[in-house]
Amino acid sequence: MNHILMECPLNQGKEIWNHLKQEWERNIPKAPWLKPTIELVRGLGSVQLKNQPRWTNEAYIKRISEAVWLIWSIRNNRVFNKKEISKAVAIRMLKEALETKKEIEWIYTTKIKGLSKKDKRTKELEKKWGKRNERDNDQRH
Repeated sequence: MNHILMECPLNQGKEIWNHLKQEWERNIPKAPWLKPTIELVRGLGSVQLKNQPRWTNEAYIKRISEAVWLIWSIRNNRVFNKKEISKAVAIRMLKEALETKKEIEWIYTTKIKGLSKKDKRTKELEKKWGKRNERDNDQRH
């Protein structure tokens, strides 16, 4: 498992983890990046970042789980379907996965729960994912 998720160059893991670290540092600069290990991945549900609010832990766990799923999917696609994924495509897939996760949380919070932009949980979403681009939202609906 360690080789598949952390070491194998054919799965684009190094690029995915590096991009995720950069994305974290850009969007959540006040929280230090905790480099993923196989032990951390195995215990991901119980991760608690020191001296950080709950939303920061949630943001970290969601990003790591998306990266793990993507690396695993790339590996399976290569092994079972004989399809290689380039570094650029892997990064694009990660960006799309994170954007989808962000959009789902925004829709759930604002549409289903009906919370306003001023609500505390909506503000936490902005901290977790960055401000939402309303223009993109209008184009999707």
